[in-house]
Amino acid sequence: MAAYSSVFKRVEKKYRIGAAAALPVFFGIKKKFKGIVYKRRLALTLPAALAFVSGLPYEQACARWPLSDAALAAAALSPATRQIARELEAAMDRWLPLVPSMGIACDRVAWAYRPEVLEGRRGDELFDSDLRITFDDRLEYLDCHCFHSPWRPSIESSESIMEIKSAGPYPPWLVEILSAERIYPASFTKYGNAYQMATAEPRARNHRRAMRSGA
Repeated sequence: MAAYSSVFKRVEKKYRIGAAAALPVFFGIKKKFKGIVYKRRLALTLPAALAFVSGLPYEQACARWPLSDAALAAAALSPATRQIARELEAAMDRWLPLVPSMGIACDRVAWAYRPEVLEGRRGDELFDSDLRITFDDRLEYLDCHCFHSPWRPSIESSESIMEIKSAGPYPPWLVEILSAERIYPASFTKYGNAYQMATAEPRARNHRRAMRSGA
């Protein structure tokens, strides 16, 4: 489910980290305003997330299906997190009913600054603690609107999606590398790309049928 305008984009998403019922999944709102992405999300178990989406109050869902990590379970019921839950409830009230639209899967490698690893080493001052670089391979999508639809590739097997996330300007060393390798920003959204591919296939099939009928 998504709503678009010229400067504002809202996407509600739920994605899974781990298969065990007591491990966290993340459910939240992703907003893009004037080119900057903002996320408001909750960490809760998969059963709790499904119950929350189905209408069970957030606190009750967390109490019935708590996270296995005590610290995460306590953070899930903090005042700040409950405020996020209220925002998500308001969004769901506006956009209900929510139904599965698209499955997105990939193999991700993330690189980030770890001060405990680089502490005391030369060049530590060159790294930005807010900088994060991810590489997504084997990007696939599942069209949940088609019965028994298989997982399909979103990109070529030889391709990867690199994303650079930073709260401020890129450090000079990264700018030099990107310039030397002629790597330039490009617009790409996993859901948007998958949606275009999923809708293009029926259009192409209908076109072929029309061509055969006309013949």
